Amino acid sequence: MTSTTLEKIKSYGHGEYKQDALEALLDYYGKTSFMNISEEQALVFLQKLESGEIKI
Repeated sequence: MTSTTLEKIKSYGHGEYKQDALEALLDYYGKTSFMNISEEQALVFLQKLESGEIKI
């Protein structure tokens, strides 16, 4: 996954909760490392954040 996509996902967290957006990504796919999440998976997650389907 690119750092640009990771930063976009991180931006959905607020203040001290920025880490929560990244943790939600890991939880959503049941992974323990960002290296195990593909760019495609991250983009799907980002789209769901943007649409409001996933709330953090």
